[in-house]
Amino acid sequence: MRYGILSTLLLLGLVLAFGQACASDPQAASPHERTALHPGERIARRRCVSCHALPSPARRTAAEWRSILDDMAREANLNAEEKALVYEWVSSSSRR
Repeated sequence: MRYGILSTLLLLGLVLAFGQACASDPQAASPHERTALHPGERIARRRCVSCHALPSPARRTAAEWRSILDDMAREANLNAEEKALVYEWVSSSSRR
């Protein structure tokens, strides 16, 4: 009986530990990483998402982003500095 209870507790502990290991996301950003966004990304998250989902910069080339931003900056009422920061962000992660 004693070994049965100990075995059950050991098994339960292993299951819980395994479940916790599976639930943790090693790719998740730490709180510091989440606050350390590029200024252009912060602008895009604040202004662009009021009309549409924020696209991944890697979906387009830097040249494509330049053309898109020429049009979209007017729609989002971005000034020249904000537009330049958004372009810097998307082009740094754009498709090559």
